[in-house]
Amino acid sequence: KKLTIQKLDRRFFFLLALSFSIVLGGLASWQRPSSILLVVIVYIIWGLVIPTTSDATNRLISSQFRATVLSAKDFLQNLLFVVGAPLLGLVTDQWGMSPSLWILSGVMALMALASLQLKGRVS
Repeated sequence: KKLTIQKLDRRFFFLLALSFSIVLGGLASWQRPSSILLVVIVYIIWGLVIPTTSDATNRLISSQFRATVLSAKDFLQNLLFVVGAPLLGLVTDQWGMSPSLWILSGVMALMALASLQLKGRVS
């Protein structure tokens, strides 16, 4: 089988989301001062996500629709944050930081699996 750019992108996004999930799970279970190294890894992974998604968007979406797609993507990210942050804050207030990090880890694991299901049929 021919390995296309879309397949490489899906695999890369899968690995990023999966590694993000694993690191968040590590933070949830290993809360020590030395776990600051895991926080640094989270920021490194997040630093890879932003240029990777921008590059994939630029390659996969024609310039005619790119502004609309980027606007919708930003809107959805902000909506997820507006809804998710207070919910995670409530979980943290009620049960502590560890359950909140486990929830984030689970969400990232689901996103990793979802990235493998993307078809990339954009022309």
